[in-house]
Amino acid sequence: MNLPYPGITPLPGKEKRVPLDVQVESEERTPAFIRRKLTYAAAPGERVPAYLLLPLGRRGKGPAVLALHQTVVIGKAEPVGLGGAPNLHYGEELAKRGYVVLAPDYPAFGEHATDVYAKGWASATLKAVWDNMRGVDLLQTLPEVDGRRIGCLGHSLGGHNTLFTGAFDARIQALVSNCGFTAFRKYHGGNITGWSGDHYMPRIRTLFPRPRGCCSTSTRWSPRWRPGPSWQARRCATATLR
Repeated sequence: MNLPYPGITPLPGKEKRVPLDVQVESEERTPAFIRRKLTYAAAPGERVPAYLLLPLGRRGKGPAVLALHQTVVIGKAEPVGLGGAPNLHYGEELAKRGYVVLAPDYPAFGEHATDVYAKGWASATLKAVWDNMRGVDLLQTLPEVDGRRIGCLGHSLGGHNTLFTGAFDARIQALVSNCGFTAFRKYHGGNITGWSGDHYMPRIRTLFPRPRGCCSTSTRWSPRWRPGPSWQARRCATATLR
């Protein structure tokens, strides 16, 4: 799916959709689920580290969820219950409730050591969206998963990641974004420098340094000008994809 805005670079095509080549590194059995550590191929020469949680005792095909982590050094390990904040172990909680869960690392977090810009990606956000879409590809290959019942959730960075992934992958039927977005004018008093860092969408600071009538060169939104959600979504999407 490509957003309907003029001049937006489309998502990668078939040239990057290589075989998943799933490689299992380790497996741990808990009372409620199997926690499998693996990597999968997202694009030529690019692999994504992830955890796959498979509930025990479930029969037939059932729902699955992408569990996307917040800004945390350990990345994917937090949502699957291997560290970090206990109240953010949502992947583990869902697995205990019978959901198949895939928790990938966001680029440059956890074990996903990669330079997205050296590999030609327009932003870390776009690279993460693609990695997650390939994660949906993986989920749909599993005999335990009903490919029509796939959701995505995350907190903070994971919530941001959830919003954009859901915007580009129509196979995802339910989204939960916790603390994943805000009106630009309310973000640190209108200073959106954080949104334009290299881990997110750096083109915000280069492509839109001074939107007409509202911005200074410090990328600060004027309190006198209030962009609506659709305007913000369009600016963010363009900065993500170009």
